[in-house]
Amino acid sequence: MDSCKHANELAHNVALNIVLIIVIIISAIAVLVEIWIIFKTTNRILLHQNTRILIIVHQLWLILHCIARIFAHTYVLVAYHKTHVDPCGYMTLLWECFMMRTPISVTLFLNAASIPTVVIERAIATYFSSRYENFGKSIAVILIVIQLTIGIGSFLFISSNFKLFDSEKVVYCSTANKENALRSAA
Repeated sequence: MDSCKHANELAHNVALNIVLIIVIIISAIAVLVEIWIIFKTTNRILLHQNTRILIIVHQLWLILHCIARIFAHTYVLVAYHKTHVDPCGYMTLLWECFMMRTPISVTLFLNAASIPTVVIERAIATYFSSRYENFGKSIAVILIVIQLTIGIGSFLFISSNFKLFDSEKVVYCSTANKENALRSAA
């Protein structure tokens, strides 16, 4: 019953609602800015095609991450603004949390994995400078596949013990919890 009380308090917490609204607004602005940067800057700067592809993929992960945040936080706000007689009505099922947090977590890992690939691409270009142009776009494609493998693999590692169809409800959805805290820190 303590959890139901906490969920009810969170649903009616003005500060939390304001923070969620601010995150939604910032994420929406970030999506627009990233799209503008892709079309106005990234496509026009003088870079090797592989570098440009990797930077655009990095920006796409950021855009998808912000869209996922907008969706998740809007979902939470809508759920909190429904009136429930039973305070436990504000709690969320584990599968709802999983569906809400998965896009945020996956794009976060993909974004983190995309940064080193730009550095790796530049190192390969420097080391193989005499014949790098012959490689074409294959280096970028290989590095994007590596990004996907690392990003999705990291997410699967952290969420591997997630009980998706458990009937347990939680107060607030979070990717990190007491069951995977050590995996998150590793």
